[in-house]
Amino acid sequence: MIILPVHQIVEYEKAAIAAGIPSLRLIEKAAKSLYRELCGFSSIRIFCGKGNNGADGYALAKLIHESGGRVEVIEVLPPATIEAQALAKECIDMGIDIVRMENISETPFECYVDAILGIGISGQLEGKLKAAVEYINQHSPYTVSADIPSGIDAQNGEICAVAVRADLTVTFTALKLGMLQGEAADYVGNIKCAEVGIPLTGEINSYRSAITPSDAAHLLPLRSKYSHKGTFGTLLVVAGSKNMPGAALLAAKAAYKAGCGLVRVATCADNIPIIAPCLPEAVFTPLPDENMQNTLEIILGAAECCDAVLIGPGLGRMEYVADFVRRCKKPIILDADAINSLSENETAIDGRNICLTPHPKEFARLIGSSVAQIEKSRHAYAEAFARKHAVTLLLKGANTIIASCDKPSRTLINPTSALATAGSGDVCGGIIASFAAQRVPIFDASTLGCCVHALAGICAEKKMTAYSVTASDIIDGIPEAFKEML
Repeated sequence: MIILPVHQIVEYEKAAIAAGIPSLRLIEKAAKSLYRELCGFSSIRIFCGKGNNGADGYALAKLIHESGGRVEVIEVLPPATIEAQALAKECIDMGIDIVRMENISETPFECYVDAILGIGISGQLEGKLKAAVEYINQHSPYTVSADIPSGIDAQNGEICAVAVRADLTVTFTALKLGMLQGEAADYVGNIKCAEVGIPLTGEINSYRSAITPSDAAHLLPLRSKYSHKGTFGTLLVVAGSKNMPGAALLAAKAAYKAGCGLVRVATCADNIPIIAPCLPEAVFTPLPDENMQNTLEIILGAAECCDAVLIGPGLGRMEYVADFVRRCKKPIILDADAINSLSENETAIDGRNICLTPHPKEFARLIGSSVAQIEKSRHAYAEAFARKHAVTLLLKGANTIIASCDKPSRTLINPTSALATAGSGDVCGGIIASFAAQRVPIFDASTLGCCVHALAGICAEKKMTAYSVTASDIIDGIPEAFKEML
């Protein structure tokens, strides 16, 4: 799935129509893609706006009626485009109930479809538009939005005072950038993208892409039967200050569960008796308690025998991080406190084989901006940073962005709140670093690790609900995630 700005989608649609593709054909294909997602419902109520998003709804109503399903159309506003007017008339001729918004009844329906506005939003919703959105949110047992939930700006993700909260959004041609910005994740539900016959110019590989965990399965490294632990890489995890042994444990355990052959944990000496009983597979390099010069040499020495390094979880701010990054020649995943330690030494990462994994606050601190500013344009900030420093950047969030210095960015969609728990980032870092140690290129390792982490969270959520998932539960979900991906 690709991600496009709204103006580009509009240009492609105009070009398609100018090239002789009838707009009605595009609408019919959109309706068919919606219909495929609704086959399990026996009664459906469709809210139609005045434009061609409404036309999609009228075309959908015809398909449902022809298949014998019970369908009712709510005319939020009278159809105003030629296509919407023609399809509305066909619905009337077929005997489909079309009810004005002010005459809506309390008759129950299994599913509501939002075909009110699509990408054509301008300003706040008022009058019948506002009333329709509020009614859907209050009464719908399951909501499907056509293209994008009404009330969300498709370009920047800004949310109107009222907006449809969909369970599923079937978007057409490409994901709209605004669906993946700010709080939009709370409104779009799960996202599916449907091709409706609009040709796209240029190489598909040149566009930003949206991925789900299953999309990353092809990146999994092969597991040869003719192998030993060294075949699957050795990872150095530099983590865990004196008061945070759990961060090191979580990262190292996640790395093992993600297939790494050997994990060496460099941590405060006092942490080793705490971690070792919980992870007997690990080997250890004890670090001095204080931020000393010989700490740098110890870590550099340990890294020489490893295939990748994860540094930062629960580490505290350490002065040696920038020097370590400059001198270490192995792939490095920088997480948590390691990122914070670089806020005044940003250039140390330039051109290195590195992935940084900040959450928005850490990223804001790193680039001298604010979380609010970054959240308005996550893709632009992440991509600019990756290009400027020639690194991979994984910007965490509801829709995590993986930005490369020389490839289009990838965005993980269909998130879960189960990942929003203490230690989850340590687990994610461990998984990414595990794949880097298994010699997966760092951009792909970051993508794959992010996807496995997300799917493991979803697997844990299915067992115990998002309320109860802990970082340890996410680790326990990694094997199940692999089963679903393979």
